[in-house]
Amino acid sequence: METSWSEGSRMVGSFVRHGRNMRKPSIARFFTLALLASFLLALSPQSSAFPVIVEVNEEVASPGVGPVYVSDMDGDGRNDILVVDGDGNVTVYLQNPSGGDFPFNETVLVDSSPTEGMVAGLLDSDGSMDIASFDGDSLTLNFQDGPGVFSKHVIDIGFDPNAMAIGDLNGDARSDLVLVGDAEVLVLFGNDSTPDVYNITDSFGNQTGGNDVAVGDLGGSRGCDLVVASPSELYLFIQGREGLVLNQTIPLSGVFTHSSVAVGDFNGDLQDDVVVLRTNNGTDEVMDIIGRGEDGNFTVFQSMENDEFGNDFAVGDLNDDGLSDIAVVADSGESSILLYLQQSRARSEFTYFLLGNFSDPGGRIALGELNGDPYTDIVLRVQNTTYIFYQDDFPPFNANHVPSGIYFNENTIGDNLISLDDYLTDDHTQLTYYLDYESDPDLLHAVVDGSYLDFYPKEDWVGTAKFRVAGWDGNHTVYSNKFIVGVNDVPEIVSEPVTYGRVREEYLYQVVIEDTFPRDDHPMFELAWSPEGMVINPHNGEITWTPKQNGEFKVVVIVEDKYGGVAQQVFFVQIGEEEVFPTLALFSGLALIGILAFCAAVIAGNENVKFAFFLLFIPLYSKIRRDKILDHFVRGKIYGYILANPGEHYNAIREALSLTNGSVAFHLRTLEREEFIKSRKFGIYRRFYPMNMRIPDDGFRVNEMQKIILGTIKHNPGISQKEIAVFVNLTPPTINYHVGILLNAGLIHLRRKGRRTQCYLE
Repeated sequence: METSWSEGSRMVGSFVRHGRNMRKPSIARFFTLALLASFLLALSPQSSAFPVIVEVNEEVASPGVGPVYVSDMDGDGRNDILVVDGDGNVTVYLQNPSGGDFPFNETVLVDSSPTEGMVAGLLDSDGSMDIASFDGDSLTLNFQDGPGVFSKHVIDIGFDPNAMAIGDLNGDARSDLVLVGDAEVLVLFGNDSTPDVYNITDSFGNQTGGNDVAVGDLGGSRGCDLVVASPSELYLFIQGREGLVLNQTIPLSGVFTHSSVAVGDFNGDLQDDVVVLRTNNGTDEVMDIIGRGEDGNFTVFQSMENDEFGNDFAVGDLNDDGLSDIAVVADSGESSILLYLQQSRARSEFTYFLLGNFSDPGGRIALGELNGDPYTDIVLRVQNTTYIFYQDDFPPFNANHVPSGIYFNENTIGDNLISLDDYLTDDHTQLTYYLDYESDPDLLHAVVDGSYLDFYPKEDWVGTAKFRVAGWDGNHTVYSNKFIVGVNDVPEIVSEPVTYGRVREEYLYQVVIEDTFPRDDHPMFELAWSPEGMVINPHNGEITWTPKQNGEFKVVVIVEDKYGGVAQQVFFVQIGEEEVFPTLALFSGLALIGILAFCAAVIAGNENVKFAFFLLFIPLYSKIRRDKILDHFVRGKIYGYILANPGEHYNAIREALSLTNGSVAFHLRTLEREEFIKSRKFGIYRRFYPMNMRIPDDGFRVNEMQKIILGTIKHNPGISQKEIAVFVNLTPPTINYHVGILLNAGLIHLRRKGRRTQCYLE
């Protein structure tokens, strides 16, 4: 018996579009849905429109319950919907030529056998879509001989199938069929000589079988392979030169009563993996994802459990990101479909959503494009109703605020510094980005590089600038927040290292750096290479060490600021058994003996000469009497400076008296050891005081030199450190040191203008 699209068509039930009745939505209802949509979008910036659709787009009243399938049945390039009605007949709902709007027309195959499962495809050679269905031990082939005209052929297959799939299973470019029963896998190949006849040409007997079957490229040959699922095992049939061969049997753990299977790429290897859903009457449901391992065999690499899993699911790209997603029919009245959207940056990891909210649990599901756009939609078939969910094209939106305070180092390019995809997103397309605003393009310019922002600073410039970008999806534009990007001043080590010391004497070296921007850029110090026992204070750069043996030791100091700027200093420390001064190296053994002999004769008759002589050779004594400590000229100068400038820092003493690091360190140790002075750390500084003076609680006192500098800055706002040095007739290093102290004390602040650093009072 034949029927056609025009002559045999009739309406089955009623159709309601956009809800269960035709009442217009109220304003309150509209705003409620809008708020809910905004909330769900904020929860999942990477997901598509589906999570914000809590009601169906269309409903088709279709009596009964059973399989559902999506295929272009009338050849107009638009998918149609096939369902099984209450009598077991196949009904085709045709899509409106303008997209969606089901049913535009429909055909009922009144002479179809009762149907438990169906597929659609090119079953003969006329180019029209046909339908294959099964029930009991019969396979029914409905060949479409003209638009909407079908002829029926029935094949006795000898067992009761559970599922059927269609695909080219022998590489002849014709559609073949595979049916599975509890203990059977039957393949029917199309007949080239008689296109309307399907012959049973391959059977795998009763060694394999299951509840469901799927077709996909499992062997990587771009051919059609088979996977058959039972509750306890998977059977993989790979197509090769000898046809379909059982390639691998995969045992599945647990006890279950039903299984469903589908294929899709879930590990990024560009070939199909297997998804199997196993259920157990509403409890302990599990979904396993199985892919090819490094040894070439398939193995379970992810499992997901959910007590709401029903018996049917489908795989497809449900948010237009090119990745396979999963839609599962729910087995509860609280929701209809469970969506697992594969995350684009973490394959095989999923974002989970509930779709719909109906009182009809269970049902069957299919995927396909159903409203004229290029996006995959969802069809859910439940008792007496078919629901259609459209994947809509929403405007792009801000997934996250672009953070301020992103820095890169001076005299470098901020290449791919900001990934715009992390902050602006769209439900379907890759956004086209452009720069909407930049505050100081002459100092810091931004360039859009695909989905990244690159930054180009002016040479030697440090500071911050503001930016805003926009993203366009072809229809709508979204703007980011304004955000700040900074160029970091890389730290520079300006102190000279102490390069000598004595065994069992404390070694001290204060690392001093210059790092003017940003102000909250707290550097951290570390020793990348050092002798045993040497330590550095990570916060202020003070190196201490008590060497246990003599020799030469390598030291590598690393300082890194908060924003990735790094400086390094490499030096060697010479440790001797006795007190060593650089001047001692000037005397050879013979010259020293001659000088001593000459001086001995003079000393005997002249006290002034005797005093001058011993004053000159004090550094050569390994033991110094306390009452002679201040007789040394340099040591006396240091002590006098501390009396006049109590609370002064190590480097200030060194700069003010124009001494070397080694000399200052040695004499300060000597004065402190003999209790002429005392010291205490305050923050990153160690300060020195006369022994009889009370140390202030905060450790900081503005000395006379710093008062002069403050006065100079007050009367010359924006003056540079070099100009201060000329103004007060001191060396630039001395001024730099005192400016650093005043900066850390919060009395002044610096601004960078090109290569010039300007000083201002707070």
